[in-house]
Amino acid sequence: MVHISLKAFCNKIQYCLWLPIHSHPIFFWTYSILLYIPEIYTVDTEHRLMYFGAHLFTNFVFYGIISYLVILFSLLFDNRFFRNKTLFFIYHIIAHFILYSYSIGDLFCVRMLSTRYTSSTIQLIFQTNENEISGFLSTYILNYKILSVILPYFILLFFELIVVRISWNNFLENCFRWWKFIITSLAIYIFCIDLPFFQGDYNQDWNDVNINGKNESLKTNTLWQFHIGLKKQQETKNDLNNLLFSLDNIGDVECKMDSSLLVIVIGESYNKSHSQLYGYSLQTTPLMTNLNPIKFMDVITPSNMTNYAFRHFLSPTRTDDSITWTQAPLFPSFFKKSGYSVVFYSNQYAYAETDEDVYNWRTSFYMNHPTISNTCFTHRNNDAYEYDLDLINEFECNRAILENNSRNLIIFHLLGQHFHAKERYPSSFQYFTKDSIQNDLEDEWKQKIAEYDNATRYNDYVINKIFDLFKDRDALMLYFSDHGDEVCDYRAFYGRSHEFEECNWKVMHSHLDIPFLFFPTDAYRQNHPEIISELEKNTNTPFMIDDLPHLMFYLGGIDTSWYDEKRNPLSPTYNKSRHRIVTARGEAYDIDYDSHQK
Repeated sequence: MVHISLKAFCNKIQYCLWLPIHSHPIFFWTYSILLYIPEIYTVDTEHRLMYFGAHLFTNFVFYGIISYLVILFSLLFDNRFFRNKTLFFIYHIIAHFILYSYSIGDLFCVRMLSTRYTSSTIQLIFQTNENEISGFLSTYILNYKILSVILPYFILLFFELIVVRISWNNFLENCFRWWKFIITSLAIYIFCIDLPFFQGDYNQDWNDVNINGKNESLKTNTLWQFHIGLKKQQETKNDLNNLLFSLDNIGDVECKMDSSLLVIVIGESYNKSHSQLYGYSLQTTPLMTNLNPIKFMDVITPSNMTNYAFRHFLSPTRTDDSITWTQAPLFPSFFKKSGYSVVFYSNQYAYAETDEDVYNWRTSFYMNHPTISNTCFTHRNNDAYEYDLDLINEFECNRAILENNSRNLIIFHLLGQHFHAKERYPSSFQYFTKDSIQNDLEDEWKQKIAEYDNATRYNDYVINKIFDLFKDRDALMLYFSDHGDEVCDYRAFYGRSHEFEECNWKVMHSHLDIPFLFFPTDAYRQNHPEIISELEKNTNTPFMIDDLPHLMFYLGGIDTSWYDEKRNPLSPTYNKSRHRIVTARGEAYDIDYDSHQK
């Protein structure tokens, strides 16, 4: 009797556990498939079959659990319990709308934007206004690719209605019964292995999944990516608040110079090995070579991603500091507070006046946030251009207004050789062809190299144009790039890699070694011989641009408690033995660059 009672009890428990699926199998399968559809498109065609048998199947069970919970809650309104059939159907209409919208949005991101629900897409959704919605619809809704997004959902809805109409509930239930054991086993696996990644240190969780490979199935899991996106969005808000607090508490700042003109030109995706100045065989920098700049030989960037490189060289903190970059004011704010007119002309992050809650999310360091922009800069450009020379021409037209101070810091941010290089120069600058490239690669790769070299030669023309604007002044111009790019230097590969630990030192060299060039005018050489001597004496000093603020404080005569002469490469106390810590994938993991190069 005890055995029979125990068996009956177990059967009762089993019935209750499977009740949501037994009672509404159509809803269960519909919701599971809705969440699963974007996963199919996430995996590339070559490896899709392999993923069907592993990660995607595991994720399908995960989505089945989500669907199970949705239906379980709906049983509160089911007519067999509270006899409120209207509420039951309203609940599922809402559930259909939410899950269809969520799934369509995710598939749209995958198919049209090559991304998922991340912190960037979430922030973009929050910051979209009416004009952007109109432009968005005109760009994408009329695109034929949108059919590949909408069609699967029409098919799913059609079959759902058919199944409901002909009452295949029993058939689906019988089919499902054979999978109980497998699904139960995988559900236990998911609860034990997957769910811990939805809590705790989400940055470490992200590293474990995307870098250390501890749970590969979560790489394609929409809900996990959405969870991480929300967490990182909150981190973005916290960073913003920290940075605003830092800028508001900058402390006392003074300037020791009565007059000064410093020009910083920030390039983009500049591979130093393709510069004639650094020994490249082709004449990619003839104009800069004639200017005979003071050439630093061992300078690197902490990251091969623009937004992360910017945050590191704008903040007086280091990559290996105990405090984060947002816990210090950005260095242009020191110049502005000390009386400098600070001009920032960017061909990537043009400024548009908006509310404080809506700013250019792409920068990730909040440069276009109104309060931060006004604290750091006196003047900004409002328009971006197809080619960098047009940006410089705009500055030239407005320079009488922009250079209206005895002390001026002028910062240009170019498109440079940003991918795709062939789009970075006008047709008149097609100087090199694939026949100019002397290597054993196929013509397709030679053409890419030629296009990159053409963009580098055009960049040379732009830099020379900028110097011409100030050559008759007492001015010092500094040119460096935010990061490099791999341009078929050691293998048939063009672009950027983020797996530095898996690369040899030559690949890392292409991405992180950057040009660092000083262009003093004749008047500056005459008026500041001690600085010229210090620059020429330290051309072989190892340096990383996360210490740029301290160098600029020294050159600009800025007196602040944030200045550390041990981080100024022109100082006799500069720490030349420092191990430079670089980052891959932004801040996913840190690598000792100098140890790696050895």
